Amino acid sequence: MESQQGPQEIKVRASAQGAPISFTRKSLTCNIAKVYENWRVCDEWWQKEIRRDYFRVETDKGLVYDVYHDLIVDQWYLSRIQGGLR
Repeated sequence: MESQQGPQEIKVRASAQGAPISFTRKSLTCNIAKVYENWRVCDEWWQKEIRRDYFRVETDKGLVYDVYHDLIVDQWYLSRIQGGLR
């Protein structure tokens, strides 16, 4: 498993409801097989507003990722690679 330094920008194809269907990272597209959970974070951190929708997803390869959509700048990020839950 590779090490990761902070969130990475990703390209996401999302459903009409806003849930991710697939994402592209480093020229590799991952299809999402399952969304385990999603949650919203709205906060102010040191006077900087944060509004994000987080999703814990499993790809068709069995890897689990946390991704989020920054609602303020309309950009998706890969937050964490969890490995497989199977």
